[in-house]
Amino acid sequence: MDRNEIVIKKTDAELLLILEESWKYENEYVFTIFLELEKRRVANQLTVDNALIHKKYMEFVSKLPVQSIRKFLELSFRDNNPWLYGATEDILREKEIDDDIRKEKVNYSGIWDRFLARVIDSLILFAVFFFLRLLFSHSYSVMNLFIQLGTSLITIGYFMYFHKTEGATPGKKIMSLRVVTTNFESLTWENVLLRQFLDFICFFYYLGMSIYFMQFKSQNPDLQELSSSFLIKNMAISVLLSLLIFADLLTAFFSKKVRTVHDMIGGTVVIYH
Repeated sequence: MDRNEIVIKKTDAELLLILEESWKYENEYVFTIFLELEKRRVANQLTVDNALIHKKYMEFVSKLPVQSIRKFLELSFRDNNPWLYGATEDILREKEIDDDIRKEKVNYSGIWDRFLARVIDSLILFAVFFFLRLLFSHSYSVMNLFIQLGTSLITIGYFMYFHKTEGATPGKKIMSLRVVTTNFESLTWENVLLRQFLDFICFFYYLGMSIYFMQFKSQNPDLQELSSSFLIKNMAISVLLSLLIFADLLTAFFSKKVRTVHDMIGGTVVIYH
């Protein structure tokens, strides 16, 4: 049974539930659902709020990159669906690169605005990390390895979520900045994953250390504190990772478009928005 047959067999309410969690599904599948609901509306067979469906479609398409919107415009034309075609065309027109961008007159972010945005984001994350340390530990104990693992995972989730859904973290929003691809389109999951490569290095380091220590502790059940030599080595590696992140940010000073290493790897630029 192909995708269209699956969609046709579902009720309006079932399709609406899928749209509520559209981020879990492929864009083409979600678009197929909108096509089917619009066909039912035209045939006066729609049993859910038509205005709600249209609103969800506008929200869904507006978050897509230009290339995907063009594809859906072609599909809606091929399917002879006037409303979807018109709505998609309007969104595409709004997202098309304007004359200044085409002439490469983009207003790229300033280095200090990026720095201040990072400071704001760091303060937000520090508040979360400080709360975790107060909640779980008052000394550098066994639990701190897991705290480091958790904070690394939170950092990754923080930047990936805001960059993918909003195009900017709270810090960047305050500084009127936005992260886009080098083609000035919204970020894909590939872009946001690659941008966080250094944070992933930190995460997998702390994950490895946590697994190693859990195995070590299983052989030494009475162990409560980490040895001094282990703490020194762990601290040294943590400092090294911090220096790598600092070096990554430092490259923005030498880039004409104020791009860091993670921008280059992720295929992104930061512009004023």
